[in-house]
Amino acid sequence: MLRVLISFCIALIVFLAGTAYTLTQTKIYEASGMLQIWSGEQNEKPNEIRDSFESPIERAQSILGSSRLTKEVALKLSDEEREHFSKYYPQDTEITSILQAHRSFQRMRHSMMLKVNYRHPDPKIAAKVANLYMREFIDYMLMTEIDTRMKEVEDLRIRADRQSTRIEELRAELQELKLQEATEPSPELSEKLKALESDFKVQEDLRTAIQEKFKEHRVMIGLREPLARIVDEASRHKTHISPNIPVQIAGSAAAGMLTGIFTLLFFGIVKKRDH
Repeated sequence: MLRVLISFCIALIVFLAGTAYTLTQTKIYEASGMLQIWSGEQNEKPNEIRDSFESPIERAQSILGSSRLTKEVALKLSDEEREHFSKYYPQDTEITSILQAHRSFQRMRHSMMLKVNYRHPDPKIAAKVANLYMREFIDYMLMTEIDTRMKEVEDLRIRADRQSTRIEELRAELQELKLQEATEPSPELSEKLKALESDFKVQEDLRTAIQEKFKEHRVMIGLREPLARIVDEASRHKTHISPNIPVQIAGSAAAGMLTGIFTLLFFGIVKKRDH
């Protein structure tokens, strides 16, 4: 009877220890938001994306997982949020390391949707960070495209300036030929003058085309839309991830029962040896 009681007590201790551990664990929540990525057919992509072998969705996953975007997210947290965010982790751990360790991105099958997840003991912080990742991604994509367009505009401006210089050179050359023809007319000079006038006209038309394209690109920069949008913010979706209390308590009960049974078996073996 004593052996049974001892086995029962050991089993109960194991069960209570497991249950106490489960109930004192820090609860972890996961917040999820949804991003829609525009495909190349829906919106023209900047050169950086257009020249890549990655699909838009792969590109999006790569940017979301980059350390650069994580640093931008960390900078958007206020001092108070940073303090509250970090209190659940070892004091010397960098905030960017924590952010990278607990974020995840999941592509929704057969779609251009990306699920952005973040886990944290505070569900409000989890939602805040998940939303920050989505907003920073959209800002990054928009700025990348604007930078690309600005480079194109600058290139067109330089080409237009060069064309203007060429036209001024041709204008001076034309005036000189006209003076020569007025003083010493000749068939050769007349042909050269006609060819130069034709070239002058072509160069002026080319400059006009470049200037029009320059204006068009400047307008496009102002009208440009982001290459992604937030379909669903994370604040609506907060899921309790761990600990899974029913499962872990059931596990503790099973462990306690097995420990009790093994203890009884051990006492039985010892008793047989004594006899």
